[in-house]
Amino acid sequence: MAYRTVTQLRDEILAKCQDSSFITSIVVNYLNDAMANISERAYLPALDTASMVTTDTAQNSIALPTDFHRNLYGCHSDTHNSWVPVYDSLGDLERRLTVLDQAGRVIGVSITSGSYLYYQRLPSTAETMTLYYLAKPATINSSSTPSEIPEGFSRGLLVNFCLNQVFMVKAIRDPKFMELADKYGSLYESDLSDLILKHGNEHKIPYKPQDDMNLDLYL
Repeated sequence: MAYRTVTQLRDEILAKCQDSSFITSIVVNYLNDAMANISERAYLPALDTASMVTTDTAQNSIALPTDFHRNLYGCHSDTHNSWVPVYDSLGDLERRLTVLDQAGRVIGVSITSGSYLYYQRLPSTAETMTLYYLAKPATINSSSTPSEIPEGFSRGLLVNFCLNQVFMVKAIRDPKFMELADKYGSLYESDLSDLILKHGNEHKIPYKPQDDMNLDLYL
């Protein structure tokens, strides 16, 4: 078993739909839509990554790495050689650590709008931190060999997603194709459920007991 190239995936899709009007560029768009859907709903180990960032001493937020997709599950201050708690939301960070403009080392972070990392203090000096998260899937083009989905699931998921999209379009012109759209949509959802069952153990933000006495503020 080996990963299929875009050309091989396209040929299989066209053979099953018997409609050559779905040219390579359309299939590539569907494949990218498939990767976006799968990576949002399932854990893909190939997307686990880490990147270094440096805090800004003039404000309490910085841009996340450009490849950040979701699930910031770890933050390590390389400057202080210590792990920094990751809070579920900016609201949670603000409730637990109410002072957001006090100088000092970073003792808590969260993300907002999927693009900024917030920390609770204005660092006295810039800190280098390593973030651990799930990256965006690579953009697929006509010469790609998509390989971020575990191999045993890749072909089925990508082909069935694309065929669902193809027959949804064809059903607009002729409702009889809706049955095939539903068939491939069901096959896709079944494959996705199997993938989640087998590879569903995503990294989680480490549990941190609630700091009711705000002792973190004195670190």
